[in-house]
Amino acid sequence: MNVFWTRPQSYYDQARWRGTWELDGGALMNQVSHYIDLLDWIISPVESVHAYTSHAGAEY
Repeated sequence: MNVFWTRPQSYYDQARWRGTWELDGGALMNQVSHYIDLLDWIISPVESVHAYTSHAGAEY
């Protein structure tokens, strides 16, 4: 499963914890767990997970 999406900067500006590794785990950890759960439910238990991240275009 590929997850290609972004959030606008206004989403992150709403709360200081959003998008931080310390409090949120970053967008990957915050949202992709739902996709993995869906895969587990649809086809079978997930045996492994691989991830790549990017900060392309993000304002930090």
